Amino acid sequence: MIISRVEIKKFRKFNDIQFNLGKKITIIAGQNGTMKSTLLGLIGHPFSLNDKENLMNNAKTIDGYDFGSKFTDKFNFSTSYEKAGEHQYTLYFTSDDIYNGKNCYNAKSINRSAGGKIIGLRIWSAAGNEKNMAYVQIPVIFLSLKRLVPIGEERVKAGNFELNDDEMKLVKKYHSKILLLNEEVLNGEHVKSSNKSTIGFKTRLYDPRTNSAGQDNVGKILLSVLSFKRLMEDYPNEYKGGLLLIDEIDATMFPRAQEELIESLVYFSGKYKIQIICTTHSVSAMKAIMAEKYSFGGDRSVLYLRNRENKILVNANDDLDLMLADLKVIPKPGPKKIRLYCEDSEAFIFISGLIPKSSKLLIMMMDKVSLGAENYLELVRKKIPEFCYNIIALDGDQKNKIKNMANNICVLPGDELSPEELFFDFLKNLSDEDDFWDQEQNYTKQVCLGQYCGENRPNNRVEFKKWFNAQSNYWGDRCMKLINRWKQDNARKVEIFLKQFNSAFEYAKKNMTLSR
Repeated sequence: MIISRVEIKKFRKFNDIQFNLGKKITIIAGQNGTMKSTLLGLIGHPFSLNDKENLMNNAKTIDGYDFGSKFTDKFNFSTSYEKAGEHQYTLYFTSDDIYNGKNCYNAKSINRSAGGKIIGLRIWSAAGNEKNMAYVQIPVIFLSLKRLVPIGEERVKAGNFELNDDEMKLVKKYHSKILLLNEEVLNGEHVKSSNKSTIGFKTRLYDPRTNSAGQDNVGKILLSVLSFKRLMEDYPNEYKGGLLLIDEIDATMFPRAQEELIESLVYFSGKYKIQIICTTHSVSAMKAIMAEKYSFGGDRSVLYLRNRENKILVNANDDLDLMLADLKVIPKPGPKKIRLYCEDSEAFIFISGLIPKSSKLLIMMMDKVSLGAENYLELVRKKIPEFCYNIIALDGDQKNKIKNMANNICVLPGDELSPEELFFDFLKNLSDEDDFWDQEQNYTKQVCLGQYCGENRPNNRVEFKKWFNAQSNYWGDRCMKLINRWKQDNARKVEIFLKQFNSAFEYAKKNMTLSR
């Protein structure tokens, strides 16, 4: 990771904003006109390998370009509306050895002069012309929208690439993995025109001149990754990491390919020390990067840009519903309900009396579905999304079967008993004089247990259920009188269950949008 935080005091519609970047990958999303590409350019501008004292000074990308991202190659200043000093921002680094002992780079706009006349503006280091302070000596590659010009609309030349066996193996592997293509790649060739410089793929059926736009895009991204890989191998002591900036990462690619690309880039980031920052409008790309597997240790960040009162606001959050609503220009939908599955009606009654009202508002009891515990567990083992991202509450007799099974499964209290067995034993051990019994209506312990008084006990699950359903009419609405009485004597068991349930609830809530 190179950049930890960005602060923009003033730059066009950006005004006093700050945000953190992901250690491995950052997605910048938002509607058109929210300055996503501008932000990408600001981040990449200060980096270059132009210092002659830097041993990597002469290093080039595999296709022969400098590791740099000039602001003037991507943006024009308006001499009528913009003035020197109106643009100021700061990049903060993860360590002070990235930029000559300083922990940040302060940038500002200054006048560009020629022949004694001001001809425009440029972005420059606030350190001025102090030696070695103009640029941060870190390699950067900026993939602009120029890479997306279709090969068929260009006059291209194809030539050989000097890739070693390891590099060609990587290109072939990830070309197929990302695009899910079955054709065998025979070779990668250098495809070059006035707008393009990329790697094209040759198979038994076609050559690089007939590659699809998606193949072309993936090729350029893989070529950039290889350039960082080679730099790390050629300069192991000098290479501190690199920056890969990609505008419209999703362009030309179908949803599953976008997911595969995100996964591959996260891998490349860790493998070759590349901090990746990209822009997108894609729902698929946003969902992919927000998957739980990327949520640990600050590896990823999602920045969402909004245009409000001619100012750009930057929100860093995980509220995917809110971001998608803004992209679709609709109100954010109300809370989606998490579905809750149990083994039978008795379990639904029990859990309904245990969970708090605040959780009930966000839960849909799937009480028309009654599957056995092993059926639910098998559905989870087979990774069926419906049963991996909603809550499954199993009876207490399943306690020993779910250890390390899944984050969305919880077990009802019961000391390894089903709910009906649990309540039978509880009432059998309750005093005849307990306030639970209704002496005025002659609902006594004797009446409740009936033929199961003394040492007698139901012989099987069917008999327990029959007893439970026959007596439940005397236990209040949805058996709350009985459940509340049981809770009085079992506060610790309730506490343990609710902790487990809340964990499953938060897991389901976090993954709800991703699974539907």
